[in-house]
Amino acid sequence: MTFGFRELIDIEGKEESPFLMLFYTNQGPGKINIDFIILKKRWAHLKMRLNKEGAYSLIISKEENPLSDPLPTTLNVGERRKYCFPKGKYDWLKEYHKIGMLDSFGRFHWAPRTDYKRVIKQYEKKLQ
Repeated sequence: MTFGFRELIDIEGKEESPFLMLFYTNQGPGKINIDFIILKKRWAHLKMRLNKEGAYSLIISKEENPLSDPLPTTLNVGERRKYCFPKGKYDWLKEYHKIGMLDSFGRFHWAPRTDYKRVIKQYEKKLQ
């Protein structure tokens, strides 16, 4: 799984502003279903122990985006999917510290923490 900003160039050659994208590949051992993307807040383990809400948030896709594969989706072993977050403000990034997905077996799959930190730094740099 990888997470980061990607520059897009259209056919006429003009650059589009960067899009925030999440790529994920099923590495087996079998077929999985992905229903949504999940974000983990800071201190989620403590919040869950204290029976507080808001440890995790879900991202579902209601609108069609030609850059994103639809959710929910099924992945066979070796298949890759991508999710493109709508252009705009990404202020929600600072509230969380992990992004990933929950598969049909109840396993969490997280993007590398270094990817998430890099995205936050790049976003803050663009705001300046």
